[in-house]
Amino acid sequence: MAELMTRSNTEKQIASLTDQDILIIPELGDLTSTDFNRYHDAFTAGSTAATKQLDQLKRLAISPTDYAQHMSKHNTDYFRQPAIDFVRINDNSILDDELLRARLDIKSGDLLDTDSIDKSINEIYALGIYSHVGYTIVEEDGKTGLKINATEKPWGTSGIEFGLDLSTDMDGESVFNIAAAYTMKPMNGLNGEWRSVVQLGENPILATEWYQPLDTEEKYFINPILQIERMTVNNFLGSKVFSRHQVKQTFMELWAGRNFGNLARLRVGYRRGTGSVSLKTGDPTDPRLRGGDFDSGDLLAEFQYDTLNNIAFPTTGSSFTLNYAASRESIGADHDFDQAGFTALGHILFVAAQYYFAALSTPQLIISV
Repeated sequence: MAELMTRSNTEKQIASLTDQDILIIPELGDLTSTDFNRYHDAFTAGSTAATKQLDQLKRLAISPTDYAQHMSKHNTDYFRQPAIDFVRINDNSILDDELLRARLDIKSGDLLDTDSIDKSINEIYALGIYSHVGYTIVEEDGKTGLKINATEKPWGTSGIEFGLDLSTDMDGESVFNIAAAYTMKPMNGLNGEWRSVVQLGENPILATEWYQPLDTEEKYFINPILQIERMTVNNFLGSKVFSRHQVKQTFMELWAGRNFGNLARLRVGYRRGTGSVSLKTGDPTDPRLRGGDFDSGDLLAEFQYDTLNNIAFPTTGSSFTLNYAASRESIGADHDFDQAGFTALGHILFVAAQYYFAALSTPQLIISV
């Protein structure tokens, strides 16, 4: 019905044409008004048909001078993007307004750039604090302003996560762990976070940490950690496990570092801990397998680069981590030794390696894929 009405209206308009009018009929072929995905074909057909009528269209042209005079009578300011005189943050969370302002790629005096604003809005939303982030253009006292409206999640900004670990060596030994992690954020105006983890099973863990940015751009941060854990360590002879040890340890770490955008991080730290090692399975008369107490004191360094699009199930990107630890008796360790390693993770392959070296022992390289 709609097509018939449109065709009838078109035929009436064609019938009303006079010698002063120019009728252009493109060769549309099988194109219809619903072929939105073929709009380039429609443009080409229209351009071709108009070119054929070029001689008749030229008689409608005016001189450049007359055209300029014609345009001077129109208000072209309507089409020009306004300059932003001020930026205002309307935020009902405890975050500092300057933290949100630091993510805006626009300042007073800049022309309105909607693409840039949309990108900045996405960065603010990615903080995970807000249920809605938007903007409006306001006029006050003859000035144009940008108003950012950020609404905190009404159901809360903290979150709880659960994890399950099931593994087996296909030789009768299996591992089962279940974990829960609770993250509270934001703890203050600079978006501090407090995260605690409880894991039950073969390798129980009780840990808590605080992540505290030191500036509104979140470039610099400190990160203290306290952890108590018990884990089982397998000792291999060739490809066979010939003993297992149970390691219990309590340690604290204090990190300080710098973020490089959302992709990279460099941090240095100090770790101090104490624990014990006991034989779980193996020959108790073998002196190489004896247990005992130990103390650790390490200087730490780590660099991380991450472009994965999803931490749990990535489909694009990659991640790698370089780490180094210097254990020294002078800061509380039982022995002097150094350890370096890297971890590489793609959306297909995972590779990890650790390299241990000390003055009185043979260097050892361990790689897992």
